[in-house]
Amino acid sequence: MVSKVLRCALSPRRFGARSGAALYALQRPLVEMARDCRIDHQMPTDVDRYAQLLQNLAVGIGAIREAIERAFGLTLPTAPRLNAEFEIITSAIYAAADQPRPVPLADNKPTTRTHFVYRIDIWTDDGKNILEHLAGMENLIVARAAYRAACERWPNARITLRQGARVVEDSRCGIKA
Repeated sequence: MVSKVLRCALSPRRFGARSGAALYALQRPLVEMARDCRIDHQMPTDVDRYAQLLQNLAVGIGAIREAIERAFGLTLPTAPRLNAEFEIITSAIYAAADQPRPVPLADNKPTTRTHFVYRIDIWTDDGKNILEHLAGMENLIVARAAYRAACERWPNARITLRQGARVVEDSRCGIKA
């Protein structure tokens, strides 16, 4: 690990090709020194540091868990128990999702939708009242295409494309969101 870091730090690509031989001459003794230092002084490896970090975290989490249990007078569930409960819940969700959906009741009456995400309206000249509701759509791309077609069909009318109260496009003001 140490030699790999030093080789990368002292690579000829970083300092140019002409200095490669000089860098290589420096690299070898440094790598050997690093190896000797590690053997003599028992420098911890990344694996050792990671194991120590995990142990410290486990001790810290255990202390927090005990403090919560003492303070509130309860026993927190263990990780295996939580995993088992999670498996039960997820299997129930998947089982419910695999069930066929109920067939809607047919009452032979036509249904008319009145609420859409986007709507296109023609307004009065003063902009206070809607003269005509032209279209209602769920898709913005389709709504913009219909808005442009309406603007071409009625070039002098004030036409808006709205998303609820938000004006997406307005033919008179040149608003484009």
